[in-house]
Parts: sequence; C-alpha cells; structure tokens
Amino acid sequence: MKGLHLVTIACMFLFTAGHRNMGPGQGAPTSGCPSEELFLPCECEGSAVIQCNKAKTTSEVVESFKQKFEDFGAFGTFHMKNTPVSKIPSRLFGPAKFYSFRITGNLNLNSVEDNAFAGSEPFAEHIDISNNAISSPSVFQAISKLDQLKYINLENNSLTEVPNNAFGNQALQFISLRYNKIQSVGQYAFQHLANLERLDLRNNLITLLQDNVFDFVKTTVDYTSIALENNKISDVSNNALVGLKRSEVLLSNNLLTTLKAEAFQSYFEKIVQFNGRAIVLKDNPFYCDCRVKWIVENKSYWPYIGAMTCHDGRNIQSYKVEELEDC
Repeated sequence: MKGLHLVTIACMFLFTAGHRNMGPGQGAPTSGCPSEELFLPCECEGSAVIQCNKAKTTSEVVESFKQKFEDFGAFGTFHMKNTPVSKIPSRLFGPAKFYSFRITGNLNLNSVEDNAFAGSEPFAEHIDISNNAISSPSVFQAISKLDQLKYINLENNSLTEVPNNAFGNQALQFISLRYNKIQSVGQYAFQHLANLERLDLRNNLITLLQDNVFDFVKTTVDYTSIALENNKISDVSNNALVGLKRSEVLLSNNLLTTLKAEAFQSYFEKIVQFNGRAIVLKDNPFYCDCRVKWIVENKSYWPYIGAMTCHDGRNIQSYKVEELEDC
C-alpha cells in the first residue's frame, strides 16, 4: 500500500512538472502574470507557479487575485504554505485557473467555501490541503466541483465527518483523510468513484460503518484499498460492505469483538467469487463463540481473513465448530 501511495504521488508531481514545461499552444500559459507590484504579497512565476506564502490575511490574497490576468489557459500550481490565512473564500482566484493546488501547513485555515476553486473545474487534477485546521464540511462541496480531479489529500485537519454523497469526482484515484477527527462517514459518500484505487481513513475516531458507506455503483480498477486502521470501529451495519467486490479492507487496531454474518458473509462471498484481497483484522478484541460459526464452517473464506486472533490467542482458522461457545 505504501508503494501505491508513493507511485500515485510521484505521478502527480510528474504531471505538474509536465505542465511547467509546456510552451505556447500546448495548453499552458506563457506568462499570464499580473503586475508584480500590484500582485504582492503573492508572487507569479510565469506559467508554472503562483505562490502566496507571504500572505498575512485572507483579504490580502483576495486583493491580489483582483488584478488583471491574461486569459490564455491554466497555471501549473497554486502554493500557499505556513501562513496565518484563515479561510479560502468562494471565487478567491478570480480569473486565474490551476491544474494543481497545494495549500498546506496553514494552522489557522479552518474553512474552504463551496465555490473556492471556481474556474478550475475543467483543469484541476491534484489538490493537497493537508496539515491545516479545516473543520467545515463545505470543503467537500468545493472539491466535488472539480471534474478532472484524480488526487485529494485532506489529511491532518480537524474534519469530524464525511457527509452523505461527499464525492462526485468520477476521475478520482486517491483520497487521503487520515489524521482527522472523523467520527462518521455518510451513506454513498464514495458511490460514483469508479476509478478509486486508495481510500485512506486511518487514525480517525470512526465508531460505526453504516449502511451503504462503501456502495460503489461500479468500479473499473483491479481492486480498491480501503484503509480503516486505528479507528474506534466496534460495529459494522448489515449493508455497509454491499458495494465492495474487488477490494482490500484494512481494519486492524479497532474495537471489533465479532464478525456478524449479516454484515460480512455476502462480502466474503464476493471476495471468493472475484478473487479479491484479504480483509486484515489484526489487533481487535475478538471473542470467538457461536457468532463466528459461519466462518469456521466455510473454509473457502479462510485465505481471505488476515490476522484474526481470538480471545484465547488462537487464529480463527484453528477452531472447530464444536469448540465454539454457545451464545
């Protein structure tokens, strides 16, 4: 999984670099920069980068982007790092359009309004808004409007929920939401993401996987990896996993005490049918009694159960039906 993450990031960096080297007639602007003096505290480096790392307030950035830009395509990347800016307001960037946004390390930044990236909808493929203090769910609305988006990094913010129908970006391949304060993930949050390869929800506060949380309408990738390690998941609703076919679900270090047949058996049937990846269950406080009889009786499931250790220290695969306690 680490390899997949690195490959995805590398590809996106190459993508941005490619746009920096594009010349006239190849889709990228030759300059497009407004007056250098009037554009301060932001700086424009031709077609490659606009950066506002010296901004002190949101209003300063707003004023910079009120300047005149030549209308001849999209810039490569917008950078804003380690500033005291607190908000990305709607239509902040005026006429400027970007292929990539990197807004990181702004510890007062708590809100991204729903039309923040207006104008970049047909262009933006990469967005990194990590290591800020974003808590408002409006950021999901802002991101969902970027039709060509492939990569989203929202990790290490202060988000507490993923709303219902959160993502509508059908081109998305990678989403990172790890190291937030997410307690709930809404129904159909990822429904239309046919190209999704990696969803990272590690190190949050999720307690329940509710119905239809991973209900993918269709998928075009070989498999989707869903990382849920280091949460507080103690229950999985009966229809939480119904949309998963070729998938890998990582549930290590949660609070699961059993695997309910009503929630998991149809999922295992699909794994066997489509030769999917294992579900990884290490470091959960499982108590193995009659509730897991359905696993012990179906040896075809065993290769797809990773590190499920019971209360007595034994792996689930070592049990016989007659050893399971009554419920």
